[in-house]
Amino acid sequence: PTGRGSQGRKRKGKPFARGAKKGPRKVRRAEEVLFDENDRKEFLTGFRKRKQQRRERGLLEQKESEKRDRRLKRKEKREALKDCEDQSIVTKREEEQLKELKEIAKKHGLGEESESEEASKIPQKDKDE
Repeated sequence: PTGRGSQGRKRKGKPFARGAKKGPRKVRRAEEVLFDENDRKEFLTGFRKRKQQRRERGLLEQKESEKRDRRLKRKEKREALKDCEDQSIVTKREEEQLKELKEIAKKHGLGEESESEEASKIPQKDKDE
């Protein structure tokens, strides 16, 4: 070694890698490749169709994931309302249901007593005048 790196060194050992055979390599060639012209044409001209299918599939998956997210949020909201210690929170739907129940009670004469009692408690200035 004269300090020239690997250029000045001679290789020791075998000149070929382990397991390598000396001599010409055998090349395997396929005998014949057959193409169906219709399939080839469909493949070459179908890129746009396949891309469109991928887009549609992606949109469907996106819509489904949004639905899942909405369902999950509603479920969490319901659980939060159940777990809420303050039960004074009344939703609009519950208010509507209460109004409907009161109207039904009026029709059947169940709520008249409580209303008459409330009316008697209110001063009746309008009737006297």
